[in-house]
Amino acid sequence: MNNMDEIAKHINDTNASYRTPNAGDAKNTDLFLDNEHYELFRDAGEQITVRYNKENLQKAILFIASILPRKYDNSAIHRTEPFSSAFVFDQLALLDAFFTIDGIKVESRTQTWNPRKDVKKKNGEIDNRFYFNGLLEEVSYINNKGEHKTTKFTIRNYLAGGYSDLHIKKADNGVFDVWVTNTFEYKDDGKESQYEEVDEAFVSYSPQQFLYKHFVTAIKSKPFLLLAGISGTGKSRIVREFAFKSCPKYLQDKAGTTPGNYCMIEVKPNWHDSTELLGYYSRLGSKPGYQFTKFVKFLVKAKMFPKVPFFVCLDEMNLAPVEQYFAELLSILETRKHPKDKETGVVDMTKVKTEPIIDAQYFRELSEMPHTKNAQTGEPFCSNLTDRDIYLKLFGIDTENDIDEEVGGRTDLTTEGLTLPDNVVIIGTVNMDDTTHQFSRKVIDRAMTIEMNGGNLRNMFGGSKNLEYLPEAEQEKWQNAFARRYVTADEVLEAHPDVAEELIEKLPAQLEEINKALKGTPFEVSYRVLNELTIMVGVMLDEGKDLTEAIAQSVNNIMLMKILPRIEGDAEMFALSREYKAKVGVAYDNRLEWLMAIAPDIKESSADAESENDDTEEKTDVVKEHQQTAKEKIQEMIDRLDNQEFTRFWP
Repeated sequence: MNNMDEIAKHINDTNASYRTPNAGDAKNTDLFLDNEHYELFRDAGEQITVRYNKENLQKAILFIASILPRKYDNSAIHRTEPFSSAFVFDQLALLDAFFTIDGIKVESRTQTWNPRKDVKKKNGEIDNRFYFNGLLEEVSYINNKGEHKTTKFTIRNYLAGGYSDLHIKKADNGVFDVWVTNTFEYKDDGKESQYEEVDEAFVSYSPQQFLYKHFVTAIKSKPFLLLAGISGTGKSRIVREFAFKSCPKYLQDKAGTTPGNYCMIEVKPNWHDSTELLGYYSRLGSKPGYQFTKFVKFLVKAKMFPKVPFFVCLDEMNLAPVEQYFAELLSILETRKHPKDKETGVVDMTKVKTEPIIDAQYFRELSEMPHTKNAQTGEPFCSNLTDRDIYLKLFGIDTENDIDEEVGGRTDLTTEGLTLPDNVVIIGTVNMDDTTHQFSRKVIDRAMTIEMNGGNLRNMFGGSKNLEYLPEAEQEKWQNAFARRYVTADEVLEAHPDVAEELIEKLPAQLEEINKALKGTPFEVSYRVLNELTIMVGVMLDEGKDLTEAIAQSVNNIMLMKILPRIEGDAEMFALSREYKAKVGVAYDNRLEWLMAIAPDIKESSADAESENDDTEEKTDVVKEHQQTAKEKIQEMIDRLDNQEFTRFWP
């Protein structure tokens, strides 16, 4: 504090770092200061008037541009903001609009803040911090594409943690002048270091970068994927790649062939129930009791390392009828929810739980000591095994030093049973040919389907490097990349309240248009698809995409992953009668043409376009082959219908 009429606070916390304009309101609306700063505003009343200078804020945002790429905090999701001319143009255009009043450009303007102190928290305790709210103000501007956009101005978007000082000075007329100063000498208090690193895993270009993003978006939307394509296109390989990239040192094998967070399950044609996957209870043999399978043991292992993504590859998943051996898992996937704390009743948004896959009694039996019985009851004594003890027992090992003490000390397995760990991703590879089983709509409804049809053959060279362990810093980036946040559409609305109304209006309307084209067929979609569409939009908003782009790309993805894979039939199935076309007011020859008209026009995003300066022919081929749009896929299906009088999603 300089004197009683001026304060200066160095900004060095993540909550004051640069945030994207479309970030949620929750953290943008408050600004925290030290309690001693309250003296400056003691006699100012319940509201104060602050004044900004346009030139000062222009310098502040240009400074932020000069230190990009930089991480920002978007509703607890961290992402890299790359430098681009579009970023600079849009930020200056936003400021120009903010400093325009009734069509007249001004150099300064005011805003009203609410100083708050000793506010009660939700639990009834007094929040001893001093802070302002009311920082948000809606601004309409024209972006670099010539589009009219609306966002919310906040002083916090002009503060860079570790570099910025915020000054507030009381003027003669009772107005408080607010301005920002910056320095290139970073003041490190340890709070921002993890957010200053450039996320090279996603910023630097590799031949499969765009495919990786496609996978990551799907996994963050739902942890069950189907990879479809002809043999040899790298379906099971890419699952191993993700395991290698995210595997920490303590789970790495010495030979460098099989990461500890990877499990291959080879599906057999004779699987007609879940016993091969989930195990079964047996009273026969030398070891009666529950017979735990490799898959179940792997899930227990995943519980021991909740911060690491674990990948299950169900290879050749449709060699057997999926609905028969995978039915329990399909149902369990739909029970995912954020649990409530038993004591406080508060929902824990950091965890996702399901109903149990394996009953707790089978894990309790592992604790029994059959040769030591209670003299009165005759029942065998039980040792109170922790989850860590059960893990060690199932894998036949004596010790494991890398399990977190709090995690290993839990007794979830013996009290609740085995639920599907939230860090597990199940990916099934499928070949659609005469030797395999077709997928029912029930399976497709519950999965994200990604079609892999090979690619530029030249990209094979150097691919062996993708199956190598990464340095620790890179591992952690990939581990964070797969973290899932949303289970329900409502959670997306709560995380992005500034666009919630638009999501409620636009997303159902998009699916209603699709259902209109599919009306009268068994291919119409309902609530589950809407829920997962909303989640995917939320994931893209968290990544910094604007709302229009997020909706378009999500609708495109959902059509490719969930809607088109359901569709198959002959010319009669897709025909539109003259009467029906007149009734609904369309002129399409068949339903597929109608769907193609509905599918969004997808172009390469500005972020993707700027991720690499090398516009080689090979790069263009890779992007096109791995990023087939819904429009292109529908045209492929139309061509198949014209040639064969029958069509489907699968080749």
